[in-house]
Amino acid sequence: TIALYENSLVLFGGYGGIGYQRRAFNDVWILNVDSSRWVELSCHGNPPAPRSGHSSFEKDGSVFVFGGWNNEAQFNDLFMLDVDNKDWSDLDLSWGISRWNMASLLVEAIPSWRVFIFGGSTDGGEGRTMGVLDRQIGVLELREDRDHRWESPTPDDKGGKAEKPCAREHTAMCYDAEDSRLFIYGGWANKWLDDCWQINVSSIVGPPY
Repeated sequence: TIALYENSLVLFGGYGGIGYQRRAFNDVWILNVDSSRWVELSCHGNPPAPRSGHSSFEKDGSVFVFGGWNNEAQFNDLFMLDVDNKDWSDLDLSWGISRWNMASLLVEAIPSWRVFIFGGSTDGGEGRTMGVLDRQIGVLELREDRDHRWESPTPDDKGGKAEKPCAREHTAMCYDAEDSRLFIYGGWANKWLDDCWQINVSSIVGPPY
């Protein structure tokens, strides 16, 4: 995944290599967009295990990494990298069951910024992803005192009459700040999808800015 920090792109992990040397990574690389130069970041602390299919985002100089999987394990953990100090921390703040290939989005909110997680594959089952497709929404509250917290809001089903998107992975997600709406588009659910859904999250993020 890539997260934007100031004038740089922070790349963490992923899966790659050639032939039988393909594997998951947990290295960190920085691309300065002004000079177009890559530099590997030599970090210390407690880094995440090698993984792909994870989510990452940047807030206040720290890059957060959530979830993912490799050939040996699946994850629902949350790590934080202090980019300037090159220091990894395990926040010991898991959410639900192990999850990968989900959509994630950082959103400005009152009183604390929120990170929305949607769908992905979850631990268990069999098939192409060796997991079960999901459509749950998770919300991470990034508190100023760093007492970050997960929530699992239940969307209003309008008395059982509301339509909901099917479970899926590899979904695109964006946010309309004016109307406090999340949009998801497409993804994979045993076939490629081209549908678009919206949900109002004003009760979570507070009034529009």
